[in-house]
Amino acid sequence: MPATPLSFTNPELDLHQSGVVVFRGTGPAGATLDFEFAARQRAQRTVNASGFWEVKMRVPAGKRRLEATATLPDGTSTTIRRNVDFRDASAIAELSSPPALSEVDDLGTPPILSHARLGIGVTDPVWWELRYETLRHITIPSLVNAHVPGHRLLLGVDTAISQDILETLKTIVRESGAEEFADLVFIDSVWAYPEAVQNYLRLHFGDVPAILHGIDDDDAVAGDFFRLARQKVAAEDPDSVQVHTFPFGLMYNIELHRVQLGVFPWHSMNQFTYGPPETIHILRAHSHNRIQFEGERRGWVVRVHEDAHLGYVYTHHKQSDSGYVKRLETMRLNDQSFPLGTEQAAYFGLHHNALEDLSRRIGAMPSVTGRTWLVSTQYQDAERDLQKAVQSIKKLRLDATREIVERESVKVAAPECSVEIPGDSDPGLARFEGKYLPEHFVRISVDGIDRASLFINRTGSWNYPIRLEPGQHVVELVGVSPRAATSSPTATSFTVPADSPR
Repeated sequence: MPATPLSFTNPELDLHQSGVVVFRGTGPAGATLDFEFAARQRAQRTVNASGFWEVKMRVPAGKRRLEATATLPDGTSTTIRRNVDFRDASAIAELSSPPALSEVDDLGTPPILSHARLGIGVTDPVWWELRYETLRHITIPSLVNAHVPGHRLLLGVDTAISQDILETLKTIVRESGAEEFADLVFIDSVWAYPEAVQNYLRLHFGDVPAILHGIDDDDAVAGDFFRLARQKVAAEDPDSVQVHTFPFGLMYNIELHRVQLGVFPWHSMNQFTYGPPETIHILRAHSHNRIQFEGERRGWVVRVHEDAHLGYVYTHHKQSDSGYVKRLETMRLNDQSFPLGTEQAAYFGLHHNALEDLSRRIGAMPSVTGRTWLVSTQYQDAERDLQKAVQSIKKLRLDATREIVERESVKVAAPECSVEIPGDSDPGLARFEGKYLPEHFVRISVDGIDRASLFINRTGSWNYPIRLEPGQHVVELVGVSPRAATSSPTATSFTVPADSPR
């Protein structure tokens, strides 16, 4: 197996927050790793058996050079270098200045769909109590604040949630002002979610290329997020499939009511995809931190906008699924964090007083017992397999009914008949008789008036008696197939004698 190459994995970008930084990377397992920061601070580590290393240092603000050298037991070595701009909390004021936006933002195109999975797979009413708060005070107000013409919001909810939960969610959407562009959509499972997103795109936007934006039920975006997203899309080839991200934002801890600069290039709320609905919806089946690689694998345009301002709020709270306690204590002691201000909250459409109140109340709310997506893994895997089976069966069903209408004119043989006039033995009677195709019908009209439609049994024989006035008559026959195809008409003239009164 080839040795793992030497690389930096953190910082991910060329701009990072100063203070305490954990530098991470990869390298050949067992190699000696010499790390140097700004030609001043040094540390030595051993690359672990999995090919990873990390060094923790306190670094000042400024543009600094990083250097890492991996030395193998045989004495051979490899060195990599990288320049990173480290900024402290004061940089937030600079990053919060919105960029100039072009006229493209006012046209309502391309259409935009934001979507959020609201606890699909979770029905615990106590868990929902905190999610009501984050939706009411963070996520939905943020999306209302950022809303632009042509933007819609899909809120996916589990079909198994109680009516009480559903009614509360409806109230939150209505009272937040999102009712005109937001829809609650029932979802059977997380594996059915991508198809639900595609169907929603088709329903509201048709098959035109659109911007697809995901967000968790406790995060937020900046007020100009969607206008800037349209500007970034317009700067690329309009026929390309595109994946974009705004890496800089704020990390907000509800309990502490504090924020610090966040650098997450590929989180859920700060990235968006542009392209045809039938193409981009498949990304909903991938984790947010895999979208970049999936886009690159498919040859799509992938952009990390390091020139962008603060684009999002990533929220930490006691029901977060990702290592909350460690994040809580880190921010509590981090000299680069500071209280969330009124102007900063408003920038993301958040109400500062409501968040202060939630910060006071969150201590009484329970924590989760584990990561929600791991608690039911075995059942989710079973659902995934069943979903694949359902899709396979659905394809067979669609194939079976894809052509149920005749593609060519079906030729149906024309029926014929003999006409019998009994005369004196039964005055005025005419009898039509013939042979025709079993399980077909024969339509009979006399003198242009419909008289009967006869089903032809297995013998193929049929007859039809009728009493008529003396004189000249015409019987017309039309054959009808089991699929309603009709034959050309055939006509037979006959005479009922005058001496055969009815």
